[in-house]
Amino acid sequence: MSELDRTSPGGELWSFVGDLPLPLYLIDLSTYKIINATGDLMAIIERPVEDVIGHQVFDLYNPREHKNIDTALSSLAKGSIDFFRSRRILAYPSTGTHGVTVWVKVLEFGDQKVGLAEVCNRYDAVESPLLQYLGFTPQKIAAGFTDAKGIVTAVSNDVESLVGIPAARLVGHHLLNDADQRRWEEMYASPPVMGGYSISHTLEREEVNGVAIRTRCILTSFANSSVRCFILIGEPKNLVKNANARIAELEQRLWRIAGEVQASGVFDPVKSIPDLTKFDQMGSLSGREWEVLTRLLSGERVASIARVLFVSQSTIRNNLSSIFRKFGVHSQAELLTLLAHPKEESVR
Repeated sequence: MSELDRTSPGGELWSFVGDLPLPLYLIDLSTYKIINATGDLMAIIERPVEDVIGHQVFDLYNPREHKNIDTALSSLAKGSIDFFRSRRILAYPSTGTHGVTVWVKVLEFGDQKVGLAEVCNRYDAVESPLLQYLGFTPQKIAAGFTDAKGIVTAVSNDVESLVGIPAARLVGHHLLNDADQRRWEEMYASPPVMGGYSISHTLEREEVNGVAIRTRCILTSFANSSVRCFILIGEPKNLVKNANARIAELEQRLWRIAGEVQASGVFDPVKSIPDLTKFDQMGSLSGREWEVLTRLLSGERVASIARVLFVSQSTIRNNLSSIFRKFGVHSQAELLTLLAHPKEESVR
């Protein structure tokens, strides 16, 4: 997409935002077989990839759910509905059953209909993983695939309504510009154990009347696969920043206040805390990265941070990898040294 973006008024305006957990799978609505799934999904269902990909979706759930699943997916395939939310009971191979909430939306790739399913590891969930991350309910969604080199191999028919470019023109082009593709490759070089990693970018283009159109692009890798999936989401015109950005902005303000207090000498103990406002990189951190970094500076370890934030330790390590990259360091020790002694290091 970067090649095509050069002809737009805004040019290449992809900007790295942050990573997110994204448990999802794709269903071929003609066969009900699972096409692919993310590592986050595999961690929930506790099954090996080879027992999921290429198998019918019914195999994931308790037999008493099968009739309702068939009815819902049949309605999607026939076009009676284009979206549904349901509560399902997983069939765990070792621990019996477990309740989850599933959101499924139909997407069309040419003549093929595919169900994009998000899974929340709670039976009573009311917000999908995407809604939790974005802070708003997506009104328009398109999706597609890239190969390991980032070249688009397929994209759903409705992509033109989001980015103004027909699906056929996107196929065969790079999704990301060179800088963002390098970031992706660096992150994917050390994926979680189960495989899979997701990041979010924002694409901004300008219409003839000067109105900026923002589209969120979420790029995720599948478990044990070189195929990447991207999801394009139209952001509401009145949405200036997503929920994570608003949290990050608030945290930045609090750090600036702390810096002012430190400078005034009113509260001496604050002097032991690094003045993070001196680093331009702080403005590029996502809300989750801010929280991980501040907890790290408070002396917490990866295990305790993961426990408090209700995520896996691998997710926290991924957050740290992103933070290291933004500060140009390779370890916690280097990062803490840089933050504690900014005059001794070049602020990048």
